[in-house]
Amino acid sequence: MKALHRHLLTVLLSFLLLGGAMAQGTVRGRVTDNLGEALIGATVVPKNPAVRGVSTDLDGNYTLKIDVEGSTVVVVTFFGFDAKEFMVAPVGGEVIEKNITLGEKAFELKGVEIEGKARRSGDTYLDRIKANAPVSFDFISSDAIKKTGDSDASQAIKRVTGVSTVGAFVTVRGLADRYLVTTVNGARIPTLDPLTNNLRLDLFPTGLLDNIIITKTLSPDIPGDWAGAYMSLNTTDFPTRLQINVNSTFGYNTNASFQEIVTSKRSSTDWLGYDDGLRAIPDGVSPVVEEFPDFVEPDLYQQLGILGQSDYLTSLGITNTTPGFQTTNMSLDNTLQHLALTQLGLLGSAQLYDVNAVANAVSTYNTNYGLSYFSPILNADIAEANSKFNNENWLVSKEQGRPNFSQSFSIGNQLELFKKSKTPRSLGYLFGFRYGTETEHDPSSVQQRTGETFDDTAFNGILHAGGRGT
Repeated sequence: MKALHRHLLTVLLSFLLLGGAMAQGTVRGRVTDNLGEALIGATVVPKNPAVRGVSTDLDGNYTLKIDVEGSTVVVVTFFGFDAKEFMVAPVGGEVIEKNITLGEKAFELKGVEIEGKARRSGDTYLDRIKANAPVSFDFISSDAIKKTGDSDASQAIKRVTGVSTVGAFVTVRGLADRYLVTTVNGARIPTLDPLTNNLRLDLFPTGLLDNIIITKTLSPDIPGDWAGAYMSLNTTDFPTRLQINVNSTFGYNTNASFQEIVTSKRSSTDWLGYDDGLRAIPDGVSPVVEEFPDFVEPDLYQQLGILGQSDYLTSLGITNTTPGFQTTNMSLDNTLQHLALTQLGLLGSAQLYDVNAVANAVSTYNTNYGLSYFSPILNADIAEANSKFNNENWLVSKEQGRPNFSQSFSIGNQLELFKKSKTPRSLGYLFGFRYGTETEHDPSSVQQRTGETFDDTAFNGILHAGGRGT
């Protein structure tokens, strides 16, 4: 009995497995286009996501097994063609032939706008502009500046043909500064010196510049009040990512560096380009020149008045306009002057016509009553003001010349503002800093100072220039 049950169970399981196998089917065929050409790689996929699809072979043929019962929707797709669907329901291992023809799909192409930004810091960009320009100009680009290592515009611009520099000032084709105009991004820059039309180009670090263009012929689109050169310093755009430039330059002058030079006492902030008060006008001294008392050098009439002879001179009819009293010294040939000597006790009345006595009296007067006698009386305010100045801060001194040094630094970036809003904004920044100090040699200079003794041979031609910061 038990053996019979086992045989029945075995037969039942066999029928079930056979029924499952009979439920499987296959769909095969060929996928082509409207012209009958095989579509290689077209995908044939059942919509049931649990079933894997297939791709057509080199002849466009496909074979897809259907493992589910009932109707199944099959999707045929190929790039550039309209997709097509069909339904199959194979039973009992049935093989269904299904050839598919796909029609081409129409695409509507929208306009594409491509924007490009010229790289103004390269030689290629400037050469192209120069070739098409109606005027004559020369230039130096940021790429060229990076190769030379120049830290400021005055060092870079002298590498342009026809340009020379004197310190930080520029001369183009030998023409003086009155024939030059300097602009930054087309905006004219006023000079720091009212007596010159030239601008100190060492104020501009090269890290801030895309290029420097020097126009040498007139054009209707630029001002016409120049004859030598129109210099345009064009700054770089805000970088799209963090950009940091650091440049250091060292120089050596055999005539000044590490040589003994003539200079002055420095304040603690001279290296920053300004005084900390060391050279300030002392308290009680007017900084306005017009309010400062004038120095008085008295003439003979004023001298005799100070000595108490005004009434005597008036009794003789002598005034400040009387000839012979506008000089600063007593003379030997003016008898009216000699009368005053008798009142001062330097000459007796009976000696007015004694040539030797008059000569001795005149010499005594001129020796005892010179400017050194009257100045402390008449110029007491000036003497008091002078006494308030500390000579240690103003006298020249000697020191060892330092080597030339220049350091420039620039940083730039763009920041995204209001990222979460519908209208985000970008904030760009670009900062530059330059510091430089140099010791220059002037072969034509001569050091002279009252009360100081120096060897002009040793110090002739050596001057010191302090630091500058921008």
